[in-house]
Amino acid sequence: GTLLWYTSLQPKNINPLISHLADMYHYWTGGAEFEIKIAGTSFHAGMLTIVELPPQVHPTTLTGTRDYSAYNWHGIDAKNPSLEGFHVRDVRQTAFHFIDNDNDKEPHKIGGYIAAYVDMSLNTSSTGTQQVSVQVWSKPSRDFQLLKLKIPRLTPGESKSNVEILINSALDFTTLKAMVPSNLSYEAARLEVQAASYKAHNILLVNHFKPDGTSMCEVNNLTGFNPSTKTTYSVLNTVIDDLLVKFQVRPMLPFRANRYGGEGGAIVARGLTHCTKMKQWGVKDPPPETKVNQPIYFEMYGTNNGGWKDVIPDLKIVEYAGVEGSDFVREPKSTPVPNGESLVTFTQAGTSNQYALQLQHFSELMARGILKDWIPKGQCAKFIMSDKSAGVPVGQVKLYATGQMTTAPSKDIVKWDVEKMAMVFDGFVAETSPFQRVAEHSTNRLLALSFHSSYRRT
Repeated sequence: GTLLWYTSLQPKNINPLISHLADMYHYWTGGAEFEIKIAGTSFHAGMLTIVELPPQVHPTTLTGTRDYSAYNWHGIDAKNPSLEGFHVRDVRQTAFHFIDNDNDKEPHKIGGYIAAYVDMSLNTSSTGTQQVSVQVWSKPSRDFQLLKLKIPRLTPGESKSNVEILINSALDFTTLKAMVPSNLSYEAARLEVQAASYKAHNILLVNHFKPDGTSMCEVNNLTGFNPSTKTTYSVLNTVIDDLLVKFQVRPMLPFRANRYGGEGGAIVARGLTHCTKMKQWGVKDPPPETKVNQPIYFEMYGTNNGGWKDVIPDLKIVEYAGVEGSDFVREPKSTPVPNGESLVTFTQAGTSNQYALQLQHFSELMARGILKDWIPKGQCAKFIMSDKSAGVPVGQVKLYATGQMTTAPSKDIVKWDVEKMAMVFDGFVAETSPFQRVAEHSTNRLLALSFHSSYRRT
């Protein structure tokens, strides 16, 4: 009963060409054809169940055969070498569906769902491999129509195609002038794919954001918070001992925080306006007066010198920000890497323990909420990662709703020169869908990595 894959019936999910054409029309109607093939061997045993669901029944709400056998379903044996075809008809209350710029999650905006469940777990002989590939093809059915052309308007807007343009631009590292990690102050030199054995990470997630615009840190709103009133106050001295944390606050941008030293606690703070008053430990004197349009620098040392003090720069905007005591102790905390995949990180050449999951310009795009509802529920945005200096694709990358980016499991750490790399949007896949092995990507990696100054395997 494990949900392996699903998609909703709507133009953007049929194929990229239909998705592109749909932006030029007001309405759509009709079904789609899906063909599914399992690439296994006669030694494999197991079964997938393909289920056609109405719009108001989301695939994630079904838990087993007793649920989805109530709908139109078909089983595919793992030994079956042929293509299996399925027609998903358009279930609608009206004569057509509107094409608009939201994510079409409401039932009346889609024609239904098609979903694949693992009905019988995959088994094989003790000498074989418990792995098969499942491929899905789709095309519009004969009754599919796009209706009523839109009048072209040369006005700005955040349509789905614009979102793809923005995110492709943010992930084209060959065109960026400054590639600063979101949680650090130095410029990144490497894009590192971590080994799959790296099951969890404790990377400081300050200034990292999810596609829906929320912070990847648990602390989102610190206004009016005084850490000295919390029971964790007595623990703070030990946790931040010999630890230097710097804040750089810029107008209308999130906090920057740097962490030096061991794996102890670090301040977690975020603000979308000026931080003009803050409780700080070990500050002898307030910082100098600063103009509103200039950055403000705060420093915090893990000593008993001065105790907690208010620091109030001379600014016209007055807003209080504090420090979350519990996260002071727990951050950075262990975050699991999803599905046994390899984590994509950014770091400076020569460092071994300071990583980021995002660069600042990408974090700021996410923080604006432009990607909110862009990624369908239970799915990831998929990208093709390329070495643009060599002009070849070298792998696939998933962007999860949690904000993490991963690629296919790697035995070793792979280090790319970040200024040579780019990622291009390539559709959506289920979170649980494994990366497809592409022989061309493996060959290209071997050829391209030899031209990267930072390349070495550890």
